[in-house]
Amino acid sequence: MSPDRSPLDAELARWEARGLTLPLWWRDDDAVAPGPALDRLNALADAQGLPVHLAVIPAHAEPALAEIVAARPCLIPVVHGWAHETRAPPGEKKAEFGAHRPLETRIDEAARGLVRLRSL
Repeated sequence: MSPDRSPLDAELARWEARGLTLPLWWRDDDAVAPGPALDRLNALADAQGLPVHLAVIPAHAEPALAEIVAARPCLIPVVHGWAHETRAPPGEKKAEFGAHRPLETRIDEAARGLVRLRSL
């Protein structure tokens, strides 16, 4: 069974008639390993002809995820923090890279995340 896309299609047709575009950014959050859910997402992305950005948690990412991503052009890995652990004090909004931590620490972890993702 497929969802009824007719309302969305009608709205997008109205936008197109007016020369408007709708920018989208499609993201799978917290990716660390391949699995059935990622396979389904990749199949959907392929069927729609749209890339999916994978928000990869570098500290926990498995080499098998990199192998899958390398073989599937619709999957675009992006760094999603370092370890995806909140460092915010109790009562504050959850944040891994919040201003309550030293800038040098945040920069180091962000750099480590990028290096780790590139190495995979």
